[in-house]
Amino acid sequence: AVIFQSEREFQLWDYTVGYAQLLLRIPATAEEPFNIDLMFLGVKRIDIPTRMAGLTLLEPQPSAPDAGRHENIHRLVSGGREYTVIAAAFRIYRNHHDLTESSLEDFSLKPPRDPGELVSHTGLFLADLEFVGRSSV
Repeated sequence: AVIFQSEREFQLWDYTVGYAQLLLRIPATAEEPFNIDLMFLGVKRIDIPTRMAGLTLLEPQPSAPDAGRHENIHRLVSGGREYTVIAAAFRIYRNHHDLTESSLEDFSLKPPRDPGELVSHTGLFLADLEFVGRSSV
């Protein structure tokens, strides 16, 4: 099943090692005044190009558990090819962040930054580290 689809160009935007977070972004334009941020949390493996013109995110599939950690195979389709990100969860946000501002969790910020409007997610939030199932907003 399709979770999210866009014809706009996604770019590999940010990655943090400490919390294994990956951010793919469609930057805002004059015609589309908001960013769309696709974040992966608990990333274990990345197999994607740095730019994808048009992207479809398919329903994640569970991978084999690794030392008790929950991980999913997130399938992304772009240009007729399928790519994967193995991670615990994903979130999709719509926001008006500046090009230099990331949506990834930064636990040193008090108060934490607002990532924007949550569009879809798998239920895992780093703040509580509990997998509660997939939902859509």
